[in-house]
Amino acid sequence: MSNYHIFTGATGFVGSAIILELLSSNPDAHVGAVVRPGTAGSGAGGATERLHGTLRHAARLYGHGDELDAAIAERCQARPGDLFEALCGIDPPSEWRGGELWHCAASLQYQDRHKEAIYRTNIQGTAHAVALAQAIGARRFNHTSTAYVAGTRTGLQLETPVGEGCNHNHYERSKVLAESLALDADL
Repeated sequence: MSNYHIFTGATGFVGSAIILELLSSNPDAHVGAVVRPGTAGSGAGGATERLHGTLRHAARLYGHGDELDAAIAERCQARPGDLFEALCGIDPPSEWRGGELWHCAASLQYQDRHKEAIYRTNIQGTAHAVALAQAIGARRFNHTSTAYVAGTRTGLQLETPVGEGCNHNHYERSKVLAESLALDADL
């Protein structure tokens, strides 16, 4: 069984926190991340530089100091990719086969004027992450959602699929639809 944990959204708040927890609690865990190259450069070097820089910064913010720097350098690799492309724009390496995929990438915008970007990121991005998980034969697909899927409902909310009829905005609706995609994928 692969000890790879593959991430979308690895450079975001939630993704980086999960990665740091994995690195500190599981000495055998390796991280593969689909990362936009960003300003650090293009290609795998730029993506890896961006990932490592983000994780080192987050480690310090979370009180780890430099104790995870070696683990970040040795056990985290990035592939430049794009959530809007099939298989997130990458040719998955063989070592990712059978790994666990963590889909943490999302648009947090909620205003109507961002509707297209919200749906593209949260729904199309989830569909591409699901396809990547299927392509690598992922042993598990972890979809990061939000409490906002509760929408206008009040009181105790069980973790069960939610219908589309009780959303405040496009962000909430997009996350409900993304959850549905993830659940329907049967991963």
